Amino acid sequence: RRLSEERFTMERALEVMDHLAARVTIAAAAAALAGSAHATFKNYPVARTSMSAAMSSAMAAAACFGMERLSHAALSGSAGLLLGGGEGGGAEESDDAQLMSRGAVMTYGSHALGGFLGGGVVGFLFQNRALSGALLFTPIMLGVGKVELDLQDYRERRMKELLELEDGNGQPTKPSS
Repeated sequence: RRLSEERFTMERALEVMDHLAARVTIAAAAAALAGSAHATFKNYPVARTSMSAAMSSAMAAAACFGMERLSHAALSGSAGLLLGGGEGGGAEESDDAQLMSRGAVMTYGSHALGGFLGGGVVGFLFQNRALSGALLFTPIMLGVGKVELDLQDYRERRMKELLELEDGNGQPTKPSS
């Protein structure tokens, strides 16, 4: 029994690391492109400028997304207290009365807290001004949370569309006009 619990935590830890690595890689790649464009425009050394921008962005993304994952774990552990009801959930959902799903609240909450805490760390390390970094990165992380929710919604809608196009035998059917 103990071995299966360790596997679960190891699998979960690997999922979190994969989540972080994907976002840090995207941030570093985008910053490398922006750095090379900036270097070309200003006639700076392209390789050095783009690498510097990529590394700075990767460090900032690691701080913000690392704090986002920590705050997500903290918020999901206390979600029963915050949203009412049992562990990790709340009272029964009503489609009409609920403005935002619990998943969206958790996503926005963890991204806002991650942006504030991670931005504070980045602001303190880069400019010795924690509050400035926190105020800069909080709206950025909220925007990232919005994009993540939109992508998740798109995936769900697309999967539903694809499943509706199959008949009972697994064969595609003609879409109705």
